[in-house]
Amino acid sequence: MYTLTRKPLSRYERLLSVVTMVRPGEGTSVARLSLLVFMLMTASYLLKPVRDTLILSQQSAEIRSYLVALTAGLLILIIPVYGALYRRYLERESKCLVLRGVAAFFTVTLAGFIAASLAGLQIAVAFFVWYGVFAVMMLAQFWAFAADLFNVKSGQRLFVAFAVAASLGAWFGAQLAEGLFSTVGATGLMTLAAVLIGLSPAVAAIVEPKVPEASRSVPYEEEQLAQPTLLGGFSVLATNRYLIAIAVFMVLLNWVNSTGEFILASYVKRAAAAVPVADQEAFMAAFYGDYLAWVTLIGLAVQLFLVSRIFSVVGVRGALLILPSVMLLGYGLMWFVPVLSVIRLAAIFENSVNYSIQNTTTQALYLPLNRQAKYEGKTIIDTFFWRTGDLIQGGVVFLGTQVMGVGPEQFILFNLALSLVFLMVAVGIGRKHRRVLRENVGNVAPQMISAIPDVTLPAGQKFSFDISQDTFVDADPGDALHFRATTDNGAPLPRWIRFDRLEQRFQGIAPNGQYGKLDVSVVVTDFEGLSVSGKFTVEYTDNNDDPVDDDN
Repeated sequence: MYTLTRKPLSRYERLLSVVTMVRPGEGTSVARLSLLVFMLMTASYLLKPVRDTLILSQQSAEIRSYLVALTAGLLILIIPVYGALYRRYLERESKCLVLRGVAAFFTVTLAGFIAASLAGLQIAVAFFVWYGVFAVMMLAQFWAFAADLFNVKSGQRLFVAFAVAASLGAWFGAQLAEGLFSTVGATGLMTLAAVLIGLSPAVAAIVEPKVPEASRSVPYEEEQLAQPTLLGGFSVLATNRYLIAIAVFMVLLNWVNSTGEFILASYVKRAAAAVPVADQEAFMAAFYGDYLAWVTLIGLAVQLFLVSRIFSVVGVRGALLILPSVMLLGYGLMWFVPVLSVIRLAAIFENSVNYSIQNTTTQALYLPLNRQAKYEGKTIIDTFFWRTGDLIQGGVVFLGTQVMGVGPEQFILFNLALSLVFLMVAVGIGRKHRRVLRENVGNVAPQMISAIPDVTLPAGQKFSFDISQDTFVDADPGDALHFRATTDNGAPLPRWIRFDRLEQRFQGIAPNGQYGKLDVSVVVTDFEGLSVSGKFTVEYTDNNDDPVDDDN
């Protein structure tokens, strides 16, 4: 029996391989980090319907847009504090200290809102602004923590799994919110979210020790950073055209998306006006609960079955074009048929693509950069420039509704034109990403360092043999290899021999009562598509008393 010992994939790692390429030993850290983002996204989507219901029941859709802009202004003031906290702990032994501090802050302040709500105070405006800060800061901290744990090659593979967990958490939170709102109310959902946020540091603390050595982030000289200043973050941006392009891209993305949310909220407000006043809050809560559930469910399906395959076929450059194209199609459809059902459908597809394909693609944009650009540059973009899109959107909504007197129908046409600009910027970003990837991150093709021995099998008997684990190697830290076996002319293997690509194991029953030979080709491909192949021959016969050499 030709069998070599190797570290097998766990059941969870085999399940992960459906979504992305995974290496043995990565499953535990991926599972724990996935649990962390699942908890945070569940909490976020428990709170999101509460935010929208409270603000629309007490204020207009226009006020909602102005508060989004106010959130941006507040976040700009928070950037220096957050940056100082983040950089202060970069050199500490534990990488989750900043996440723990941020989570503690949001847990305590959320408890304050719960107490205020129970006391009968009007919290809609303040809570709306608080949630806007929470949604950006907490999720950005998760991705920063993940980027600090894994190296570039591992991050390219495993971020897809984390995005799946995030989508699943968002869907679960939206479903919980829809089902529990009528029973426990806003304060009940806020309490459940506070518990999840409060427990997140404990989960983060047990992730780092389980990251395999080969998957860990590589230390950079840039880790010895100067004292943090707000100008320092902008200086990193100013000297990097690629980061500037990403910043412009993110401003446009949020501008278009936030204006789309204003359009949707305007039509929801109109529809709610047609039901009795006592039922309007429940109507809006049910609408947004159902809407967010569909967004996250479709986003989860896309993340599970499409994102990794899209990356392998068209790469980051091609994936960048998908959301702008969906926006163009959606707002074009809204312009021709401006009714709530159509707007709801277009918004569902826009946001599901945004939360799945675009979210993972956005994180991948930073992988070829050095650590300082990832941390300082990314923090400025994820906070200041992301919310700048909100500021611009709020200003445009004010100008349009209060000065020019236009309605949501005109904003649909405006977003259609803005989506075209967004598509053009996405094309430019894709070109820059390809150039930066070539300059900063090399990729070595896998190599075959030893031949695959020929194998002789007993006809009519079960067999099992593995490819030696040192036959193929890849010099890139954190990269993973995909195995595929065919006949030497590229045709599928005959039914009597099966190949387990995860264990690199051949199994089956050789044809009985006959002699034959099969030339097999094993093709090995890394995550970025570079490949190598090796060939060997399988011979089966009845006239061999010792057909399989165990010493091979």
